[in-house]
Amino acid sequence: MLTNISETYFYWKAPAAGAGTITFYATLLVGNGDHTTNGDREGHAIVSFTETVSTAVPKPIVSLNMQLFPNPTTDQLTVTFSPTLNKEYSIQVMDITNRVLYKNTLKTNKETITTSIPTSNFPSGTYWVTIGDGTNKQVEKFIKL
Repeated sequence: MLTNISETYFYWKAPAAGAGTITFYATLLVGNGDHTTNGDREGHAIVSFTETVSTAVPKPIVSLNMQLFPNPTTDQLTVTFSPTLNKEYSIQVMDITNRVLYKNTLKTNKETITTSIPTSNFPSGTYWVTIGDGTNKQVEKFIKL
């Protein structure tokens, strides 16, 4: 017998764009398991979602071809990237709370840049490396063991 079930899941396929408002109707019957109707509950819900059309023009994505290795890492993370222009790029490492643990600025003048980030003092966990030039940026995840 199942007890203490407090979550309900359903799967659906979204209609084509432009379909308008989507409405879900749900009726639930919760039984207490004593094979009587004492304490049983029913519930009803109606939820509607209205599609919105964005007028924003998406910014083109510029890949810096960033690679992180080894990933997962222990003491040191090597980062390589291919800058699109000869300019300054900032590189930073953030944890899951968006706290910056490492920050550096690199002046580029070649096709591929390689730099190392010391990670031996980082606690084990998930981190993100961000490289950007003020206009374009790329973010990649790594794991510290």
